[in-house]
Parts: sequence; structure tokens; C-alpha cells
Amino acid sequence: MSLCSREQIAKLEALIIAAGYQGWTDFSQQAQISDWQIMRVRYGLLPQLSLETTLKLSQALNLSVEQFLQALALVPETSSQPNTSRQPTPTKANFVQESLSIVEPWLRQWPSVMRALEQNPELPGVRLVPLLKPLFQLLDHWDVQEIGPLGQDVTFSPQWHQPVQGVIAPETPVKITRVGYRQGERLLFRAEVSEVK
Repeated sequence: MSLCSREQIAKLEALIIAAGYQGWTDFSQQAQISDWQIMRVRYGLLPQLSLETTLKLSQALNLSVEQFLQALALVPETSSQPNTSRQPTPTKANFVQESLSIVEPWLRQWPSVMRALEQNPELPGVRLVPLLKPLFQLLDHWDVQEIGPLGQDVTFSPQWHQPVQGVIAPETPVKITRVGYRQGERLLFRAEVSEVK
């Protein structure tokens, strides 16, 4: 994990003051960045922020993202000659895909956890479910959808389903044993299914 140096944080503080802000709190309110994100910046985690947050920081300082990153020496100054070895610029699509790959294990297990909580509402985990609402809103914003609810009987589609064992012919009745996910019409991972006997 790369961190910003104290000098880079000091440069950012100088940019904030030079832009007319009273301090970190004033800056975070005007930039519409949460206190959590500002705390991450102040602790040197600027390189780990999302592209959206970095864009808000730069816009609040009336700088392009490139100028902002160059001012903090997070990227080298651009030269007049093209650099063919340059890494591609991160995009929202890349960010979403990287994020989904990180949360994939959780996504795959969550429906089973929910089923267990529904069957036993006395489990202490029930109180934590409402705290996950923002995550589900984010997934909805990214157009991430379940491929069938856990336990649902459906007809087998090789496009969306993966047999737990053996080979299953298309249109065969199956039961979803592990939920899959798609993003719009793009498959993220298939739902695992078993043949209904």
C-alpha cells in the first residue's frame, strides 16, 4: 500500500488554504467529501481513494486531476513527447470491476447468510442487515442483479447457470443452490444449480 508523505499532505494543505478554504472541514464541505474520506487523505491514503473522490478533490481546488496529482508529486510531470509506456487511466468501469472482484466471495455467500437469518431471527446478525443497505444501493446503482434467488426452481440455461455436478441439458428443471450475478446483460458469475429430481 503506497502512502503520501508528510510533505505531500503539507502541499495539499497549502493548496487548500491558497484556494481560500478555512481548513479541512470547510474544504470537505465545499468539495462534498465525507469526513471519512478527508481522514483517509490526512492519514496519507490519497493514492487509495476512488477516482470519483480524487476528481472532487481536484475540482474543489480548481485543478484538473492531472494537475492535482502533479502538484502533490503523485504522478510525474508530463513531457512534450508522448510516453508510450504510460499506464492506462483508471476508469469508472475498471473501478467497478475491481470492486466487484474484491466483494465476490461476500456476494456469493450473502444469500445463504440471509436465508439462515430468516430461518432463525434470534441470531445476533439480524441487527447488522440494515447496515448493509448502502452496499445494496451501490450494487443496484452499478446494475448488479442476482441470477435467481437461492432455492428457486428454474429451467437450466447454460448462459446463466453452472451445474454443481454432471452435465445438465438446457431447459431441464433445476434448483439454484448458490446465487450468481450479472451486470446488465454481462455475466459476472453463474448461479450454481442442481437438477430437480
